[in-house]
Amino acid sequence: MKKPLIAMTTSYMEKKDAYVSPTNYLDTLRETGGVPMIVPYDITPEEAKKYARTADGLMLTGGVDVEPSFYHHNDLGYSVTCPRRDATEKLLIDAFLEADKSILAICRGIQILNASLGGTLYQDLPATYQSNTKHYMRKPYDRHAHYLRVLPGTPLFDLWGTGQMQVNSCHHQGIMDLASPLLVMAEAEDRLIEGVYMPDREFVWGVQWHPEKMFRKHPEQLMIIDAFVKSTSKR
Repeated sequence: MKKPLIAMTTSYMEKKDAYVSPTNYLDTLRETGGVPMIVPYDITPEEAKKYARTADGLMLTGGVDVEPSFYHHNDLGYSVTCPRRDATEKLLIDAFLEADKSILAICRGIQILNASLGGTLYQDLPATYQSNTKHYMRKPYDRHAHYLRVLPGTPLFDLWGTGQMQVNSCHHQGIMDLASPLLVMAEAEDRLIEGVYMPDREFVWGVQWHPEKMFRKHPEQLMIIDAFVKSTSKR
């Protein structure tokens, strides 16, 4: 049986002039039968379409903040950004949606997915979102930080079979205005959107937490990656 090829976005370290990725992303894909393929920055629209034709799915990984001008907001001074990454991921999102391929967006991934589809972001939750929920935790990241409310009738509820789950949390930005093609499937205790999906697609999900950092101790988190990889074979 052919193993699905998964295009995966990555971070860039300027000092080393190198693309880098935490190994957990690669581990979860390989654990669930996927073959990861890292995509560089500065690709053309034609190259993005070639990736979408070649790969079976797209994983949008965590990393630096989305540039506020990307979603038509003024920069409030809280963001560390990489416009090259924003531009690359926007091309990939458009290409994979056009090809009707699966997308799993994690942490920064859910934010760039929302912004690419017309939504907006809180630039800094401690400064702009009133909450007692701890959204930025320190290592180790394989432990719980807060509860989720998983909405009944959503794909995540169907996957887990429960309306409550605990997750880790390592972000200071979050979804403000939800893009119209997306629906909410999970919220934090403070009602911040933590999980989204596109109801008219086989698998386009976004999660604000990091399942790839939790999966060895919390196997229910690997179920998300497994559902993503399995969805790519339904084309």
